Amino acid sequence: MTANSIPRPDASEYIPYYGKYVALVPDGDLLVILRDQARDTARLLRGGADHADFAYEPGKWTVKEVVGHLIDGERIFTHRALRFARGDATPLPGFDENAYVPAGKFGRRSLADLTEELGAVRAATIEFARHLDAEDTARRGSANGHEITVRALLYITAGHELHHAALLRERYGL
Repeated sequence: MTANSIPRPDASEYIPYYGKYVALVPDGDLLVILRDQARDTARLLRGGADHADFAYEPGKWTVKEVVGHLIDGERIFTHRALRFARGDATPLPGFDENAYVPAGKFGRRSLADLTEELGAVRAATIEFARHLDAEDTARRGSANGHEITVRALLYITAGHELHHAALLRERYGL
């Protein structure tokens, strides 16, 4: 299956909150977009080592915490996609990113180490997604009390990273 056969989800495949992420994903081959995005984000983060512990205002995450959040978010979105693609109808709980970030202790790690892990997680996401067929990507499941499709989760993964990369540029000066 090529990523061209992973069509953009329509609004009925996810709750309105996620529309902001799906809308950020450009048209094209989703696997290429995910691969290029990983390269671009790694480049952005390599230039941000001097800002690794910077938060743009009190109470906001540091650069390292944003990267940790991206890692956690992608793992969770892809875990949901895996479960639903395999026909698992078990409703999945939500997660509180504001609890996950401090628990992740991302500030103890180097930005280079976090960037490497983000790349590894993305490589696993791409490898998973490239083997899905149209039936798999159209499957639905329930996460955080809302129905969502596998393809929506894959687009949300890409859009979520695009959202945070833009914030890293705009608010963190990377």
